[in-house]
Amino acid sequence: MLRLLMSAVLCFTTTFCTAALAKPGATPDPPTMTQPEPGFPGSLLISSGTATGLAARETTGPDTFVLYGGPDHPTEGKFQLADGTTADWGGGNLLPGGYGGDPGAWSPVDITHERVYWHRDTYNAENLNSNGTGNHAMWCGLPAGDRDVAGWVNPQGYGNNWSDALIYVSDPVANESVGQTVSLDFFLNYDTEIGYDFVRVEYLRNEIWVEVASVTNTNHDGGGTFAAPGVRFSDIQTAPIEFLGNDYGYGGLVSGGIIVRIVFESDGAWSDEDGLFVSVAGAAQVDDITISHSEGFFFEDFEGAAPYVWRPDQQPFFGDFADVYSKFTDIDPCRENGSPVMGFLDYNQIVRNGPGASGAIRTGGEPYPGVAYGIPGSWATNHSGGLDNFALIDNLVMSPEIAVDLPGTDDDDPAITGFLFRFDVWEDQGVTGNGDGEILYAWTVSAAMPGEDYSAWASDNFVHGWGADGQWRSREFDLSGLVPPGADRLRIMLRVIDSCQFSFGCNPKSAPAPIFDNVAIYKYRLPGPVLSMRAWDQAQDAFPLNGSIDTSTGANRDALDVPFSMARDINNQLMANVPGDSIVFEATPIIGASAITDLRMFWALQTNPLFEDALRSAPARTVDENVVAGAAGTIWTGEVVADSVRSSAGVAIQDLFFADLPDIDFMYPGDVLHYYFEATDSDGRVSTLPYDTSSFGVFGPASTFDRQFMVRA
Repeated sequence: MLRLLMSAVLCFTTTFCTAALAKPGATPDPPTMTQPEPGFPGSLLISSGTATGLAARETTGPDTFVLYGGPDHPTEGKFQLADGTTADWGGGNLLPGGYGGDPGAWSPVDITHERVYWHRDTYNAENLNSNGTGNHAMWCGLPAGDRDVAGWVNPQGYGNNWSDALIYVSDPVANESVGQTVSLDFFLNYDTEIGYDFVRVEYLRNEIWVEVASVTNTNHDGGGTFAAPGVRFSDIQTAPIEFLGNDYGYGGLVSGGIIVRIVFESDGAWSDEDGLFVSVAGAAQVDDITISHSEGFFFEDFEGAAPYVWRPDQQPFFGDFADVYSKFTDIDPCRENGSPVMGFLDYNQIVRNGPGASGAIRTGGEPYPGVAYGIPGSWATNHSGGLDNFALIDNLVMSPEIAVDLPGTDDDDPAITGFLFRFDVWEDQGVTGNGDGEILYAWTVSAAMPGEDYSAWASDNFVHGWGADGQWRSREFDLSGLVPPGADRLRIMLRVIDSCQFSFGCNPKSAPAPIFDNVAIYKYRLPGPVLSMRAWDQAQDAFPLNGSIDTSTGANRDALDVPFSMARDINNQLMANVPGDSIVFEATPIIGASAITDLRMFWALQTNPLFEDALRSAPARTVDENVVAGAAGTIWTGEVVADSVRSSAGVAIQDLFFADLPDIDFMYPGDVLHYYFEATDSDGRVSTLPYDTSSFGVFGPASTFDRQFMVRA
């Protein structure tokens, strides 16, 4: 679940135009070091992922390898053909994966589009009502070879977490005030995990689904034979389909009509998908349905062409708007991208996975009300319900499979197990700006070991693009720790979501954004264990605990203690801000079988001479080591041994650690603190966070130490 940050944090940046910035486009410049942005709550700081670290790695030759994309490859991750002007999904034939594109193509997916598994088929239908070979029925299941059974243990049948309905919707009854009993019958085969996966029959009364039958397990003979004529509904019906008057179904389907459905539901495990339960002919087949009521008698045997009296129930969905564009103009005064790009704009195109449940094939488009830019017509990402005017956007594109182990042995050192994900992205939250827009993006990665299926998708668990005001940005995310050692392939997803689904009082706005280009994956040598932390878990600049600024007397100065605390508010009440007392970070040994043998925080404090020696005490706890303290106005240094973060039950949380400094008699107004983390593994490798510590302890204008690891009192 994405942890969306709804705090009122505004990040202000100043834009300077310089020729040193790399342009995204058909002929990318060589990778350049970019100015690190100030940390924001959703940013992840990592021991080998700073811009300085990346620039160093890219000049080390055999320590860094491009797995996908990069400046030397003309098409990978660039959404273009080799001519640099024709938009392409990466497969060379202009088509996306899943829609005719070859294995090198990116694949778009509409997360809101829940596939309907009920479909007309002859599979396991010959016994139903003794109709014989060639009989057609409705089958809730997937055949071997279907695209969605790839990776299943038993590649036919049904999967986990299905909820799929075959539905009947009548015309409105002539007199809603008159009650009636509906007559229903049909023939059924079912084969499900006993006690957990069910075929149910329900009808809608007073906008509530009422169950009248439910079966689980199977009707085959134990050897896989389904005897004729199958199971008859009238033999398993447990309650009548009964209306009392003025209680006919609505549910957004029809006003005053009779609505009945046959629904199959599976839980989160034990199905053909994971192989823990293997069906013979799962999940269900249904045929020869008769239904009669005040409006007539209706029969369906699914012979002949659609439409049918009973139809698979497609729930409303947003639509797949992902597309590649040959040209995208922008309003960034500093950078221009003249090459093809990828985005999710609604320019009134025929939606790829339509028609929607409403029958719509296009929306009419989402015009952008601001300064015209983007693709011709100045279209925005849809924030108005999509294809069915019902859902919120949740679209993604998935990369082709990317090999992790390159030919030869140059990248086979166990320490070469760091991974970096880079891309250019156009970010803009529209005419309101400053976080008032709603369309954000996220990324995820999945890896696979040799001969195994892909692991669960993993990410930094944040969304990005808050407060964007129309700029091209080069984004870098370190994947070290998310790709396990020994993996031989990985895939990347770029996902666009509407944040209004997670917040109250959302102001529906969108712009021609986000737009993506120049996706690349690098593999590099790790210096040691991977250290990482969230920006909001870092130590924050702070004021005296007592809220005073009075330095007139020694006693008053003594009372101006400044605490060492994290930026994150750990209080769940709205009217108070309570920062965490210590700072939290992750340390993970991922090189071979190594383990972390030493983990500590180094600190250097430039003391303000206004606060005399008698007020301060050098840290002397059991976790404090190598402390060097001097007179007021000098620089103090020391180390703090880190410890595991523990649950309320006292259990250490794997790979999560904390460090702290005294809140009393240590820091005072005007002090400046530097700190960094260091981890040593069992093979003697050492890594630090931040990556570059060369200016640690150097204060004043000459210091180039990472300002995200500074504290000002």
